Amino acid sequence: MPARSTILTLHRWTGVAFALFLLLQGLSGAAMVFRDEAGRLLHGSALRVAAEGAVLPAADLLEAVRAAHPGMTVVRIDYPPGPGHAYLFRLRDGGSLRLASVDPHSGAVLRSAPLAAWPVELATQWHDNMLLGGNGPLLVGVTGCGLLAMALSGPLLWWPGRRRLRQGFTVNLRTGSYRAVLDLHRVAGAVLAAVLGLSALTGIGIAWREPLLPLLGAEPFPAPAAVPGDGPLLPLDAAVAVAREATGGLKIRNLRLPGGRGDVVHLYMEDTAAPQPRAARQLWVDGRTGAVLADYSAAMVPAGNRFLDWMLGIHSGAVGGLPGRLLVLAAGLGLAGLAGTGFWIWRRKRGFRRKLTTRKPAPAKAA
Repeated sequence: MPARSTILTLHRWTGVAFALFLLLQGLSGAAMVFRDEAGRLLHGSALRVAAEGAVLPAADLLEAVRAAHPGMTVVRIDYPPGPGHAYLFRLRDGGSLRLASVDPHSGAVLRSAPLAAWPVELATQWHDNMLLGGNGPLLVGVTGCGLLAMALSGPLLWWPGRRRLRQGFTVNLRTGSYRAVLDLHRVAGAVLAAVLGLSALTGIGIAWREPLLPLLGAEPFPAPAAVPGDGPLLPLDAAVAVAREATGGLKIRNLRLPGGRGDVVHLYMEDTAAPQPRAARQLWVDGRTGAVLADYSAAMVPAGNRFLDWMLGIHSGAVGGLPGRLLVLAAGLGLAGLAGTGFWIWRRKRGFRRKLTTRKPAPAKAA
């Protein structure tokens, strides 16, 4: 059928073009599902501490990290999820990123290493921006569009008809590796199509949030600047205290220092008033005056913002609790498998065709 031939061509060449990106996005997305648990498993001695004694002020921890890394700029501090866990500082030196874990009770730097030495964090950075910084979300969104096209076209190519539906889920293991891999690719693609399509849509919404905001009548994130002045910066804990007081004592997830100085302190806090899983209440505090420059709550924004704020919870599986996370884990691994088997099928089929076109005709027999 001409229509099927067109769909097959679209599916095949989209898969070939995005195979490597989809493979890595699938694996990195799977690694992120249980990100905290995997990080503690891989780096237990660096992320777990003895919960003994008082927690030092954030300013003291910041100074300890800066003293241990002269010439580097602290851009973010991930707060511990609970007692017995370390702070995780993110530092930049030009374009390179380094992570340092710090004991909140002693201020000791437990581990300091480049991003590549923290596999789960490396996977997270790849999944978010493909290690391209601000230009990365564009490519992530384009890859999401490729995945969406394949998630829509794959079931159309697989559909065997209602009378042969059971045969459509059959994997033939008796006629060689090519047929077995092809059947497995088709069946897995059909089973995972809906989840992968939803993952593609939500991934596009996350990566292209800013361009989508005006289309949905949503408001952009605040980007406040500090009040101009030459006065000294307040201690970091003063900005933290302001944020906690303004939010009624919400738990801090992470603290960011745009520009690395602290003229503006950007805090992400657990938004318990928002219905979206993993929603964050964001505050921007002036680092000199302690004034709240902006306040973003997922529960107090236009409908377009609330719609986009749901994307992360759906994309990560947090909406469905543990079953949802397991489903996203299976989808990530399945996507990697589909990307790998799809490319293998294309290469194998291309090799078959090359052999057919280059095979020399047998010499004619003498009469």
